[in-house]
Amino acid sequence: MEPTTTPETTTPAAKPANGPTVALLIILLLIVAGAAYVWMNEKPANTDENAAALETQSESTEPADIESDLNAESPDEFSEDFDAAFTDLDAAFEAE
Repeated sequence: MEPTTTPETTTPAAKPANGPTVALLIILLLIVAGAAYVWMNEKPANTDENAAALETQSESTEPADIESDLNAESPDEFSEDFDAAFTDLDAAFEAE
């Protein structure tokens, strides 16, 4: 019986996988771009006196406390403040 020889097989050198690295870089760039967008478009804190008035309201759920909060402002004042708030909101949307 003759000895059989097997041909030597060479495996090609493994190439590094660039796909995950590129995907990671794209994700990081998107996160940085999103953070920059949020930082550039950050609105200043609300210094409106209406917001300060809301902070003085009671957080209690007792009926007497809720009634005192409701009586703190007349319906006409509430309506005027409500209309002014919507006017300000419309002006803010038009400014953008």
